[in-house]
Amino acid sequence: MDTSDSLIHELCGFLSTLPTPRFETGPREQLAVRELVLRLMETNLFPKKPGELKTLFAPLVCSTPEAQEEFHALFDQWLLERSKSAQTHITAATVVRAAGSHKWLVSAAAFMAVLGATAWQLRILWQPLPYPPMPPAISVALPDQPPRQQPPGQFTGTVTAQRLPLSGAKIWSPAYNAAAPLAVTDSQGRFSI
Repeated sequence: MDTSDSLIHELCGFLSTLPTPRFETGPREQLAVRELVLRLMETNLFPKKPGELKTLFAPLVCSTPEAQEEFHALFDQWLLERSKSAQTHITAATVVRAAGSHKWLVSAAAFMAVLGATAWQLRILWQPLPYPPMPPAISVALPDQPPRQQPPGQFTGTVTAQRLPLSGAKIWSPAYNAAAPLAVTDSQGRFSI
């Protein structure tokens, strides 16, 4: 078990031994203590003396000044028992080692966040391309009869929309750059230029 993990485990174990009516030692408070310890280690602001931790933890679990005084006494007693049992001591060296062991975890989490954000932005590359909408077409229907011989320079036809003759359609020619239409269809959609 990592030094920081064992330290957090021991602190949460201590918090669970506190009497509940006077101290708030539920999951919310234990998570707050864990977060505080990890932030102190991460920022290298962990106290050099373990006894200084009681002033940081007391506001998290105590709601009255009397409870804080009792917490300080219980914390000092717990530190004394802990040092007698020859378990790992909270020293600056163990804190630096514990903080160093979490740096790779923070780096890996940051890398995964950047990778996830990049994949989210590039998700459009894996989606199929939508087909562009087709514009409605107006077709010029050729007569069903064989083509008649037209005099040179004359053009006739029928304008339909959805297979129905379109009356009043204006016929323009880009070749003439006309300011007015060259022809307008009749009631049967026919025109002649």
